[in-house]
Amino acid sequence: MLPPRHLKREGIEEDKIYSVGNAMIESLIMASKKVQESKILQKMGLKRREYSLVTLHRPSNVDHRETFKEIFKALHKIAEGIPVVFPAHPRTKKRMKEFNFPDYKYNNGLFMTDPVSYFDFLSLEMNAKFMLTDSGGVQEETAFLKYRVLLSGKIQKGQLLLLKVPML
Repeated sequence: MLPPRHLKREGIEEDKIYSVGNAMIESLIMASKKVQESKILQKMGLKRREYSLVTLHRPSNVDHRETFKEIFKALHKIAEGIPVVFPAHPRTKKRMKEFNFPDYKYNNGLFMTDPVSYFDFLSLEMNAKFMLTDSGGVQEETAFLKYRVLLSGKIQKGQLLLLKVPML
C-alpha cells in the first residue's frame, strides 16, 4: 500500500484512506488458538520438528512430466533423511494420475495425504522442521512465522534453494 502522503498528493481525501494490513497474516494470527487444538500430529504419528512438509501445485512444477519427475526424485532423496509429509493438492493429484505416477500413501519416508483442513495444515506447517513449497501463501506464512522453507520455482536439474530463516 502506498504511504498516505502519496495518496494525499494524488488528491485522495484523508478520510478515504484506510490501512488494512495483510488479510492472510491476520487470519493466521486469529487462527493460532484453533491451530493449537489440532490433533493432526497425533493422527499422523508425527513429532514436532521430526518431519518436513511439502506443497506443490504450480503449473511450472506439476504440469510437465519430466520436471515433476525430478521433483519427486528430490523428495525421495529428502525422505532418506527425514519423513516428508505431502498433503497433495487436487491439481497435483490430477497430474500424478495423468502421468501414471504411483498412487501411494506411504513410500520410503514420503507420506502423501489428501488435502487437510486449514487449521490442520497450519499445525503441520508450524511443527515441521522445514517446508518445501511453491505456494505464495505458504511462503508468506512461513516468512511471518520465521520458519525454514525451501522454495521451488521452475526447478532445473532438481536444484532447490534453502532460505536461512531462524526457527522459533
